[in-house]
Amino acid sequence: MEESYSRQNNGILREFMLKTAFLSRVAFLCNCCLVLTWLLRYLPAIEYGGFIATIIIAGLVLSFIVNGLVNILYAGLLLRRRLSHYVPVWLAVVNFLFLIVQFYLIVHDP
Repeated sequence: MEESYSRQNNGILREFMLKTAFLSRVAFLCNCCLVLTWLLRYLPAIEYGGFIATIIIAGLVLSFIVNGLVNILYAGLLLRRRLSHYVPVWLAVVNFLFLIVQFYLIVHDP
């Protein structure tokens, strides 16, 4: 009985690990779209198609939401000292640095 319970817990833990890693990667991609969106403001006018519109939406809307949620998740994992078990440390650091930049954009950008 205990062996099946242990396997069940391992399955739940593995699923949580996969979801955390996936959300971290999505946040990183959205943050990259934020950088591209910021660069589009300073590049010469280009034809805005569906692909560019997707980058703008992912950069200006999704990056703030997803990165905020992922960093809250990181804070919980950091308090439990399990962050490095779920996500590469470089990815967590980069997402946190993007969060700081996003706070700056919210406060200072017109």
